[in-house]
Amino acid sequence: MLFGTLFGFSALSVVRHGGSFGGLSIVALMIQDRFRIQAGYVQLAFDAVLFAVAALLVDPLLLAYSALGAAVFNLFLAVNHRRDRYVAA
Repeated sequence: MLFGTLFGFSALSVVRHGGSFGGLSIVALMIQDRFRIQAGYVQLAFDAVLFAVAALLVDPLLLAYSALGAAVFNLFLAVNHRRDRYVAA
């Protein structure tokens, strides 16, 4: 959970200034801009599919810790990142 929160803070800083971590975060930001679905929720959906596949390959306890960290990060981003909050005056 700590990693998810700390990564959420840093990711929020990157995204607020127009950056991204590449890959799915770019897709999530594009979906947010076009369809008004929070990027964090989009990434959470992608992660849910990824963790469902990983459940076939990874130890359940390790997977649970990873899923918890991903959920904390994505929910942090979903709650705190809104493009309309960062319009320059």
